[in-house]
Amino acid sequence: MFEINKIYMDNASEEERKIISKSKIKKIDKEILPVCASPASNVSNIDNFQNKLNKQLNEKKKIIKNGINNSIDSNLLPIKNKKEIIQFNEILSESNGNLKTEKTQSFINDKLTVNKDKNLYGVGRYVDHIYCIFGKYQLKRSVIKVTKPDPNIPISSLDLLAIYTKAYQYMYKQQEQWFDFKKTRIDISNSPHGIYRYGINDIHYNGISTIIEFETFLVCSFDVDPIK
Repeated sequence: MFEINKIYMDNASEEERKIISKSKIKKIDKEILPVCASPASNVSNIDNFQNKLNKQLNEKKKIIKNGINNSIDSNLLPIKNKKEIIQFNEILSESNGNLKTEKTQSFINDKLTVNKDKNLYGVGRYVDHIYCIFGKYQLKRSVIKVTKPDPNIPISSLDLLAIYTKAYQYMYKQQEQWFDFKKTRIDISNSPHGIYRYGINDIHYNGISTIIEFETFLVCSFDVDPIK
C-alpha cells in the first residue's frame, strides 16, 4: 500500500529537468478527477481524502439532479468529459433552417466516484520518482521531485493528486520561509518559486490534469483556478 506520509520532496535539479526533457515518453493521460479538492487539502490519509471527495462530489450531483441552481458555475463540476459530464449543444433552428440560438446542457454521471484503487500507474515496474510541475500564478516554472518510499508499489491517480497537493504545500512553505528570512514581501521574482497573486487557500483544482509516464518515473500537473 502506498504511504504518502513517507514520501520525500525536494526541488528538481537542472540535470533532472534535462533528463525529463530528453527521456522517452511511454504514455500521456489526461486524467479525470472531480473538482472538489484544493492544494490546501489535508491529504495525510488517502482513505479520508477519498471519502471527503466522494462526499463533496455527491453533493454536487444532488445540485445538478435537483436543479437547485440552474446556472451552476462549471468550476464546481468535474472536467467536461463523457466519463463524468455528458455535455451537448441543443440547437434551436428557425423554420428556414437558420440558427436561432444554441444552448449547452450538462448532466453529471451518477456512477462517477473517486477510487484510490483505480487508474494505477507503475504496475509491474520500478517507478521511484514523481515530478510535479507548477507554473500557474508563478513568475517561474517549478518542478518538485517526489521520491516514493517503495518504488515497486503502484500509485493511483488519486495518490498522484495527493502527492501533488503535498508538493504544492511544500512549495508554498518554501516561498513563505524565504519571505520570512528576507523580512520583506517584495522582490517576488527572486523568490524560490515566484508565486504571486493567490495564497494556497485561494485556489482549487479545476479538474484538468496531465499525467505522463516514463520508464522509471512519472510527471504530473493538476491545473488550478481561483476560488470564486
